Amino acid sequence: MKPIDTNDAVQSSSPETYLYVRSQNEEERKRLNKQYNFMKHQFREGRLVHDPSLVLSPDVSILDVGVGTGAWLLDMAKVLPSTANLYGVDISLDLVPDVVGYFPNLHLSQHPVTSLPAEWTNKFDLVNQSLLFLGLTKDAWPKALSELFRVLKPGGRLQLLEASIEHWHARPGSADHKMECMGRRLYKKHSLFEDLSSKMSPLLSAVGFREVTVDLKGIPVGPEAGNAGREGSETLSLAMSQLKGIVMQYSGLGVVGSEEEFDHIVCEQKREWDEGVNTLGLTYFISCARKPRSSKL
Repeated sequence: MKPIDTNDAVQSSSPETYLYVRSQNEEERKRLNKQYNFMKHQFREGRLVHDPSLVLSPDVSILDVGVGTGAWLLDMAKVLPSTANLYGVDISLDLVPDVVGYFPNLHLSQHPVTSLPAEWTNKFDLVNQSLLFLGLTKDAWPKALSELFRVLKPGGRLQLLEASIEHWHARPGSADHKMECMGRRLYKKHSLFEDLSSKMSPLLSAVGFREVTVDLKGIPVGPEAGNAGREGSETLSLAMSQLKGIVMQYSGLGVVGSEEEFDHIVCEQKREWDEGVNTLGLTYFISCARKPRSSKL
């Protein structure tokens, strides 16, 4: 692995400002890896590349945006030959394990998706991005997608795994409804797309992408889904708990008065999922697109 590049583009003014502060510790790494594995098997059906028609050449160049713990990129490194060129970027690399050093064809650097290196124009055959829906504002999304378009080779493919809250309509009075109220208020305060799954196709088309698809997926939670439902409710409840810090920064958003009350609501929300009282409000989706072969960018 090449040395980590702490580029000056990574500053506190980055457009990627998450609704929660990711703890840079082993516990958070384990949580994110568990979430990744759950999503891979229950949502992506075990596939690393969503489009089954895409054939990767031995010298393929791939970029992973929002690399997190490096889980997806490491999975790719294990199945591709050493001649493949694998790059990963994030605004922090503290969660990436030391094991990446065993892959000399894996390159990591700190960059926001809205400002990727100029020398990467027309560089990648495939770009993967995962779960930046809490980090990119309405104004930042067009810039981010323009950057992904720029760094793809003509004919290159993009795949995004994101989530949307537009279909979150919990039963009034439930803990899930209280979480929904806090979520929608946070989205408004941070100017995030509540309806990202509906907006994604026009956003991609506007910057030049073609062959755009948006594939909505359900995440199993609750008793009807068996073991997968129990794993789903646990995984997603842990994700919900990460919002506590920002909720309390806003004095509970008119919903909770203390950290203990927030924790109680998260526990009750999970109980409601486990008992089948409410279903998951988040809609996850995979969006794929192609940069035209005729593109001159």
